[in-house]
Amino acid sequence: MAGSPLGIWLNGLVALVLLFLGGSLHPIAYLALGIWLPTPLLLVGWRLGLRPAISLAVAAAVFMFLANPRASFLFEHLGAGELLLMGLILHFLRERDLADGDAVVLTVAALILGIVLIFLGQALVWQMSPLALWQQKAGEMAAALQKLLEGTGMAAQPWQPPGLTPIPWHTLILNILPALLVINTGMVAWANLALARTLTAVWDWGAPEPSLSQWRTPEWLIFVFLAAGFSLLAPSPPVRLVGGNVLLVLGFLYFCQGFAVMAAVFQRFQVPRGLRWVGYLLMFINPLLLFISLLGLLDLWFDFRRRFSPLQS
Repeated sequence: MAGSPLGIWLNGLVALVLLFLGGSLHPIAYLALGIWLPTPLLLVGWRLGLRPAISLAVAAAVFMFLANPRASFLFEHLGAGELLLMGLILHFLRERDLADGDAVVLTVAALILGIVLIFLGQALVWQMSPLALWQQKAGEMAAALQKLLEGTGMAAQPWQPPGLTPIPWHTLILNILPALLVINTGMVAWANLALARTLTAVWDWGAPEPSLSQWRTPEWLIFVFLAAGFSLLAPSPPVRLVGGNVLLVLGFLYFCQGFAVMAAVFQRFQVPRGLRWVGYLLMFINPLLLFISLLGLLDLWFDFRRRFSPLQS
């Protein structure tokens, strides 16, 4: 039964329930387990199609509600709902033969638009100005991040730009929250898609799709990147604020391109899958993170992947 359509669907539901329950135990557990909620939906969609994936997401949402049937259920589980929706959007775009990287970008854009609409709806329902609600949400996020860091034995230190006065933790979060939302959503979508592709290849569930290693940013974005960098020198604080957020998002996109270059290197030299995942995780640690971003930026001119044969993962 495990290999039958019903067995695959039930295994996906069990995986979603376990990930949801495990991620609900602690914020650190959520980072380790909860962020993988889209993967079972991607796998079921890959094997059975979009409709079974939708029914799986609905069944998981019903279970989440029954586990906590309160009036505040919707707002308390927006994160889990967003992840379920992420899995469905990613699969929908993959069925349309979009490249993996393009599917991630469009998924992030759709989810961010949804977040903005929900935010404006909350401001309307709670009769708060968007700015006041934004400050409240930023404060809540800063407090949650600080608690998370303290739970891992680290402290949230003020950030001190070179030659400038230190910026308090809460102020920093308030200033870069838009970029953090975009980057976090993009990283989670990319990681789930990469894991789903790896599992489908291991289980031999059909021909592999275009690899994430082939994704690259549009060349014209370099001009936006340069403009955002120069905007940090503007005398107007709002201009610097917008420019800083755009710079962070584009820096993340170039990190993804550098990540893709390294994935192509791993494929070219047929690095074992286990070692690849170790290498991928190390790329998110300084100073490798900055090096990978620089590699992605330089790839615009040197096209490193052209030197490697297109071997698949």
